[in-house]
Amino acid sequence: MEICYKRNLNQSYMFITSDPAYSGYQIHMCRQNHIHNLLQFEPVVSEGETQFRYEITGKRSLDHVLESSDFAIDMFAKMLETLLGICQEIRPYLLEEEGILLDPESIYLENGTKKFYFTYCPGRQEPVTEGFRKLMEYLLAKINHEDEQMVLASYEAYQKSTEEGFSLGEILRILYQYRQQDVEDYVPVRQKSVSSKKVEALQKGIMHGSRKRKMQLWRKSQLQRKRRGIGKNMR
Repeated sequence: MEICYKRNLNQSYMFITSDPAYSGYQIHMCRQNHIHNLLQFEPVVSEGETQFRYEITGKRSLDHVLESSDFAIDMFAKMLETLLGICQEIRPYLLEEEGILLDPESIYLENGTKKFYFTYCPGRQEPVTEGFRKLMEYLLAKINHEDEQMVLASYEAYQKSTEEGFSLGEILRILYQYRQQDVEDYVPVRQKSVSSKKVEALQKGIMHGSRKRKMQLWRKSQLQRKRRGIGKNMR
C-alpha cells in the first residue's frame, strides 16, 4: 500500500494505491452508503493502476496532530469511540473491519468540528487488533510524557493490546476508568464486563499505589530506551 498527497487552491487529497489491486463490491458499498466518520473516496485509474482518492480538505492527520498539540485522554477516548462506531455501522453493508486503516497518516481530525475520520481501503486485510497494536506503539512514543493520566492509561491500553483476543471495547473501558467516569454510561451493553469493584476503587483513589507502580515502570522503560539510543550513537 502506497500513500501520496495532492493539493490545489481549494482542496486536498490523499491517494492510496492498494496492493493487491481491488475492484469488488466494497467499493460500491462505500460509495453508495454514507458511513459516518469514514472519509469519502473515488476510485481513480492512473497509468494502468487503480488508486483511491480521499478528500482531506480541512483535516489534519493524526501524526500531524501529535506533533503540534497534546493528545490528551479525552481526545484518545473520542478517537476510539469513533472507531468503534464505524465498526458497528459497516456491518449491515457487509464491509470488513480489516479494511479500516489505523496508520497515523490515515486517521484524520477535522479542524472545525474536532471530529475524527478514518480511512477505509477496499481489499485491505489487516485485522483491526493488529493495526491497533501498532498504533499504540506509535502513540506511546508521541504522547505528552508529563501528562501522568495519559501516560498510565496509554501504558495499560498498550499492555492490553498485546494480549491474545483483546477487544477495542476493553481498551475504551481502560480510558474511561482513568477519566474516572461511569463506565456504564458509555460502553455498549454487550461489551460491559469490567469489574464494578475496580471502577469504584479507581474513583475513590484506592488504586493510587498501583498507578504509582505503573508510572515507575513507565519511567524505567523510557530510561532504558534512552540508554539504548545513546549506546547506538556511540557505536
